[in-house]
Amino acid sequence: MVNAVSGANPYGNIQRLSQGSDGRVVYRVIDSEGKEAGKMSVAKEDVDTFEKSYIDIMSTAPKIHDYVAKNSKPEDLKRRKNLSRLAIGACGCIGAAAPLLMMRKAGTTKKVLSSVAGIVAGLLTGFGISLSLTTPPGAFKFAKATRNLSKIDIQPVEDSTILQATRM
Repeated sequence: MVNAVSGANPYGNIQRLSQGSDGRVVYRVIDSEGKEAGKMSVAKEDVDTFEKSYIDIMSTAPKIHDYVAKNSKPEDLKRRKNLSRLAIGACGCIGAAAPLLMMRKAGTTKKVLSSVAGIVAGLLTGFGISLSLTTPPGAFKFAKATRNLSKIDIQPVEDSTILQATRM
């Protein structure tokens, strides 16, 4: 639960203010300079998802930022691109060769079908390995949190609405 977020954060913060009469929870958005940037409300049933997603984004954003800062040179990009191609190609070749070696005495149809299945499995495995080798740490958690935030109802709040909600 994000009742009050304190401390300096280069990406900004949020603070839980109150619960409105309409059942929505109101948050204050604070920018990276510590100034209020606005207010928003979230449906009561989405509060846990919102707060967990916010925490996930805030915990992974610095890791992604550091990774990008360290690995954004053209030679780093080229190295990761080559590493990705190597992983996908090697796994595809192993995927094709393994069934052929195992089915040396099988018929031609079985060899072809098993090789095709092996190539597909090898390429998919290579793609997964490539993704894990070249993706910034925390990127999957960040993407999941972003996807969760896009599914919930977040609305901007006018200051007059908050005053009416807190007086009740």
